[in-house]
Amino acid sequence: MSFAPAQALIGIGIVAARLSPTAAVVVLFKKVLLLVIIVDLDFMNLPRFKNVSVADFGKARTISA
Repeated sequence: MSFAPAQALIGIGIVAARLSPTAAVVVLFKKVLLLVIIVDLDFMNLPRFKNVSVADFGKARTISA
């Protein structure tokens, strides 16, 4: 998987930090959200989740959290 989008977001985050602290917090939050989504997609690609539907996976994650 390519990390180019993440690097682009970090670059945007640095620019936003120079503009205003509030924008930096928002961009940081979006970066964390993106990383969570990437991790979720990685989990979906694991062999043990091959037979699990997206809805089932969402329920399992909610219960474990």
